[in-house]
Amino acid sequence: MKTGLQKLFKTTNAITSIVSDRVYVTRLPQSADENLDHILITQMTSDENNSLDGTSELRFIDFDVDCKSRTSTRADILSKAVRAFLKDYTGAAGDQTIDAVLFTGESDDFEQPVDGSDGGLYVTTLDFQIQYKPV
Repeated sequence: MKTGLQKLFKTTNAITSIVSDRVYVTRLPQSADENLDHILITQMTSDENNSLDGTSELRFIDFDVDCKSRTSTRADILSKAVRAFLKDYTGAAGDQTIDAVLFTGESDDFEQPVDGSDGGLYVTTLDFQIQYKPV
């Protein structure tokens, strides 16, 4: 599902107009410029909703979607684009099909640069629960 979300974001004009193809899963690649606007998708938890006969029918996965930018305004614009797109989304996500998306929270943060410079990144973290039937 992580890569399915990544593909969705990379094909959504409202998002790519801000981050281009800079949508990453779990961590940034070493070659990535962390100072450019980007999205980082992290899976937090996964729960199975078993049926009475013991077979898995529905999976719930909680994701953090970090919208990162050099300015708080751009991080906010990016987070609004992501939230508007995922709100009530159903349909294909890679080789899976999303049945429901629930928005569960939002928080803001600032990441200090590790090199001690005056830079840093503003982060708006969106929390979503994705519900789907695994194939």
